[in-house]
Amino acid sequence: MLEHASIFLFKRLGHSVNLKRLQTECYSIMSEVPFDERNQICLQTGGIDDWYEGTGAMKQGEDLDFYARLHPKLQGTWWETFFSTLPFRVSRTRIARLPPRKCYSVHTDFHRTLHIAIHTNPKSYFLFIDEQRLIHIPEDSHVWYVDTKRSHTAFNGGDDSRIHLMMRVDD
Repeated sequence: MLEHASIFLFKRLGHSVNLKRLQTECYSIMSEVPFDERNQICLQTGGIDDWYEGTGAMKQGEDLDFYARLHPKLQGTWWETFFSTLPFRVSRTRIARLPPRKCYSVHTDFHRTLHIAIHTNPKSYFLFIDEQRLIHIPEDSHVWYVDTKRSHTAFNGGDDSRIHLMMRVDD
């Protein structure tokens, strides 16, 4: 499904999810687990009972197969079904919050990501630096491919947080 994916900066994929259920499950976790200074909660933690294992910047050469295993509190829950029905092999899945009027530093990742907008606003964008392209990922239930190996940032110029489910993907 991701054949020739490297030619795209971003692309809405054919796979969609039950957005209402995904929002409910994400908000349930967010009500019990506070965001840390990285504004991420990791769902695939290598089976470690630490919601922040696998958040933040990744080191090159890191064993991402390790991060394919769910957090222990999510094993045997709806999340197992969610991941098993994705037509992609994903790891290091995180609920990521970008607070209002904030911007990430410009960076490149060692992998590409899939995004599902859990909550967003019309003033929240990705910016691809070299291509000078802005994209907005709508709250539309679709999985979006984003080539985060290219120089990029994300910013939220809105008045409420942007929340995405971010999944590292092999292409």
